[in-house]
Amino acid sequence: MSSAPRESSADDAAPSYLAPYRAALASHGASFEATGWKNRDMQLARFDIMMEMTDFTGRVIVDAGSGLGGMAEHLNERGVQYGRYIGLDAMPEMIDQSRTRNIPEAEFVVSDFAGETDSFDRFTKRAGGPGAELIIFSGSLNTMHEDAALEVLERAWAAATEGVLFNFLSDRAVPKLLAKDAAPARRFNTIRLLDWALTKTPAVQFRQDYFAGHDATIAMFRLG
Repeated sequence: MSSAPRESSADDAAPSYLAPYRAALASHGASFEATGWKNRDMQLARFDIMMEMTDFTGRVIVDAGSGLGGMAEHLNERGVQYGRYIGLDAMPEMIDQSRTRNIPEAEFVVSDFAGETDSFDRFTKRAGGPGAELIIFSGSLNTMHEDAALEVLERAWAAATEGVLFNFLSDRAVPKLLAKDAAPARRFNTIRLLDWALTKTPAVQFRQDYFAGHDATIAMFRLG
């Protein structure tokens, strides 16, 4: 796959995929409202789908676009004892806030995982430490162009020792949802992403049976 061009805002001050989050931070500060989720229930429902698709117990998890560490918090609330959680987020304000929450076995690192091409290796294969077993994306690809998102997923698949799980806005939703403007989020070609996953491994799970197809989740795992 050829390298996708860097996405920039009009004044080139920051990548365009980060602009909605920067605007939300300016309006709401480092809070749930700045994560881009409509409400907490919709965020948790997506986390639950991922938890139904794999067992996070004992795993080293890299959460790309971790926001306030909601996934780690939810795993703890559900009694899932993961091995280690590493949250990556490009917004320093969100990372600072995450670090105050004292989530067990969790660390938070400022990283633009989309723009920093070494981000997954740099933060998951430290000397003497385990590599990333599972890399997850929940909502964090939505403001990117599809080609750029696929480039990120390629790097995540190369870095993860067990698998990658990601959700995205599907282009196969019910018509009334497709008719609505999802901006600043983008809908992705669902069949293209599913086909991409299947070129990497036959061990692929796909879910789109929630939110009337508004969202889709792909979980892909290494064999053996």
